[in-house]
Amino acid sequence: MAFAVATSAEWAAIKRAERSDISADGHFVRVRASKRDTRDRVAPIARGWRRALLAIERLYAQGKEPQRFKPYLHSNSIRDRWLCATCRKFERFLWNDLRPTSAQ
Repeated sequence: MAFAVATSAEWAAIKRAERSDISADGHFVRVRASKRDTRDRVAPIARGWRRALLAIERLYAQGKEPQRFKPYLHSNSIRDRWLCATCRKFERFLWNDLRPTSAQ
């Protein structure tokens, strides 16, 4: 979820993320979206708290090269989002609910 919040990437782009997508300094991330040509892009990570999320994500990403994350079943993502919402005491949410955070 840290990658999703930090980059505002949609579910399909998260599944395609690779280890090399985050720049060494954490200021840029390649978002591998495919709906349109303009969606596959290098996005700046301007805010420090977003770079901090990416640093945490680097520690816990468990995919095998070149994939950033292990294959993740959609049913597991539903469970994990529910656990996150329950622990933080807020309403359940969808992946796309995380995307508008980059505009704030």
